[in-house]
Amino acid sequence: MATALSTVLVVDDMEKISDPINRVVPSKEYKWWPKNIDHKITPESEANRTRQCRRLLEKYSKISPEDVRQHIYDNREKAWAIRPYPCTGLGRFLDNLLAQSPAYKDIVVRLKSGDSSIDIGCFLGQELRQVVWDLNGAPTDQLQVVDIVNHWDLGYDFFRDKDTFEVDFFGR
Repeated sequence: MATALSTVLVVDDMEKISDPINRVVPSKEYKWWPKNIDHKITPESEANRTRQCRRLLEKYSKISPEDVRQHIYDNREKAWAIRPYPCTGLGRFLDNLLAQSPAYKDIVVRLKSGDSSIDIGCFLGQELRQVVWDLNGAPTDQLQVVDIVNHWDLGYDFFRDKDTFEVDFFGR
């Protein structure tokens, strides 16, 4: 009995260490919640990686250009209510960092040849959806995603692809 109790304590302690924002109340008073992130989502955005996400929402998700801004703000609010991560508040989830990586081309080539990929810390799944789009439909059975918090279901709403993006999600 004592062993089981100590195991539970260890698991609880590990959760506190591995997920420090777990008990943080989603407040808009945090410095990482600017009310306006338009600079991240306008078509004229300076950052190419941000324009890629906007284009993905328009082309892959079939969201009209005039609706993209509100769609992003609505889903940012929902993601913030799940967990107030700085990447959510600052709109960093719109940055397509994987596609900017020198390894991106190799990932695409390897997926084309039948290899598998796992996205650790997937959040909404925006990176792998970009891969699927760039491959004109990579087989989603080659893709797995992991995250400590389940924003995955919100990702289906964000990208409007619950019936078509069948990827194994591992998380809570």
